[in-house]
Amino acid sequence: MTPAIEAEKPTLFFDRAAVALHFVERGSVPDEAATPGYPDCPVLRSMELDLLNYPYQEKPLFGSHCHDAQAEVSIHFPHRYGYRSEGRLVERTCPDPVRRARAILTSTDFLKSGLRVFHLTLVPAEGERFSELDIIRLIHLYGGQTEQTGMADLIRFRIGEAAPCDAGGLLRRLLPGIGPQARLMTGTVQILTGTQTRGGVDHAALLETLQAARAEDGTEARARIAGWMRAGGPEADTLMAWCGIVTGIFDFREIGEEEVLDTLEPTYARSTSLIRIHRRTMTSLSDEDRLMTECRDSVGISPYLLIPHAVILHNEALVDEAERTIAEARSTRGRGLGKGEAARRIVERNLDRLLVPNVFNYATERTLYEGGSAGRGLEDTLAATRAKLVELSHELDEAWERRRDAGQLAIAALLAILSVLQVKEVLFELMGSGLDPAHQWLGLGLAAAAVALFVVGFWRLGRQG
Repeated sequence: MTPAIEAEKPTLFFDRAAVALHFVERGSVPDEAATPGYPDCPVLRSMELDLLNYPYQEKPLFGSHCHDAQAEVSIHFPHRYGYRSEGRLVERTCPDPVRRARAILTSTDFLKSGLRVFHLTLVPAEGERFSELDIIRLIHLYGGQTEQTGMADLIRFRIGEAAPCDAGGLLRRLLPGIGPQARLMTGTVQILTGTQTRGGVDHAALLETLQAARAEDGTEARARIAGWMRAGGPEADTLMAWCGIVTGIFDFREIGEEEVLDTLEPTYARSTSLIRIHRRTMTSLSDEDRLMTECRDSVGISPYLLIPHAVILHNEALVDEAERTIAEARSTRGRGLGKGEAARRIVERNLDRLLVPNVFNYATERTLYEGGSAGRGLEDTLAATRAKLVELSHELDEAWERRRDAGQLAIAALLAILSVLQVKEVLFELMGSGLDPAHQWLGLGLAAAAVALFVVGFWRLGRQG
């Protein structure tokens, strides 16, 4: 049956919004004896150091900076797309598929691991707005696996008259020299709702109601939200659109009243703001944010969101690299212990020396680090990877033991043969002078082989015992 095609009907429109796409690039690991230079960025340095605990202000593990790379871009969304939800295919048309935006590039360099996280931030151009559907589309550049939209292959970016390109191509056009190994991994969304919206909904009051509903005495606030959802008015539309942004799904209108509070459960919250880490996306909804406003032209988004997310992503990348290294080592373990030992060193380096701990000074960023690491499954993955490292180490140790035993056996057998050769004259006399030299040497060889077999037999008894 051919699915019905419906036209998009966005609910919310934001002129103060930002979507940061995070790319990870693997560089070489610096020499431990060297001291990589800390980026002296006039915009980000003071804010970044302010975020850190005292020991890490003295010896920072990472440094962020703004690149002289900005551009006016047009974002070309597909005229038509589909998504899957609960076993059905929904197809939509996008009557107005082009958005004007500004692309701003910053990055965070991790000084010990050599990893770099690029932040490609997209903000609406002057006079332009992003709807909740635009933001969800951009989230699907790196997420959206459950709805299977294939949006990464459908969205294109264009600078001036240049040929359209994908998100990775846009990154490389802004900063030539970035290799294709820079991978788009996650995203950060920040929205300043203000107090305006369609239908007369006060967004700040709505955020306060969400916060109040989570309190022990929040019965009245929870009842108010349930009433809004049952009524299906503008408050319900706003709550469902926020749920769509947080989860990165198009099918947010199917969310029920009980799911709203679960979906909008914050990783960190204040009275009129909410920060939620859901799978690959960190989303911030607030009525105002001074840092985002001040950094709109230079960074595009609050650095206090970018930097903690970069640290979480850095640690995820190290653990993923360790996982791949272990898998490769175990699949090729018969091709030499040298490769296995090299893999063990890489994994131990990643997990023991290069992971960045919770270096933050303030409650918000410390909570984001902890909540992001737990919510994204990093803690569980790290524990599983450490267990695999133990297994790999055990396999390598056993292989080295077998090699040592084999070497000792070879030495013992060789010494046994040499001992036989040292008494060859005595053995020749015992064999009698009537034998020709060829038979004498054959007998000597048999005697040496018998001694070697005797040694091997005793060695095997030791191995079995």
